[in-house]
Amino acid sequence: MVDAGPQAGLMKEDTNMPAYWIARSRVIDADRYWKYAQQVPEITGRYGAKVLARGGDFKTVEGRSDFTRFIVLEFPSLQQAIACWESPEYQAAREHRVHGAGEAEITLLNGGGFTSPQSLAQASAPGNTLTLESPARSAD
Repeated sequence: MVDAGPQAGLMKEDTNMPAYWIARSRVIDADRYWKYAQQVPEITGRYGAKVLARGGDFKTVEGRSDFTRFIVLEFPSLQQAIACWESPEYQAAREHRVHGAGEAEITLLNGGGFTSPQSLAQASAPGNTLTLESPARSAD
């Protein structure tokens, strides 16, 4: 399920470093989306997630503005975040969101600062992504 691609060897994960689940979503069918949203806190909590932001007021100051819901979760490690996303429980809950109830882009990333000229050059190279969920509109 994880496509590590060429980026797999770019950084070594520090298992003591927190990781973040960052989601941008747009609710299309609130009733169907609710079936997903009410299950997620319990599921992510089993993997050590701490809710930093879930919904609430926002202002988009740059970029696409068609997303209307934002979620930021902190996990103990990137591996915990990946395990949560890949878990059968999350995938079952996710089924309530996909197929027309909502659209989402979800990114899981290690905490910490990795900005350097080399890391920016690597990030700009085609195919250097670790993709867990496609942001393609047709899927979500």
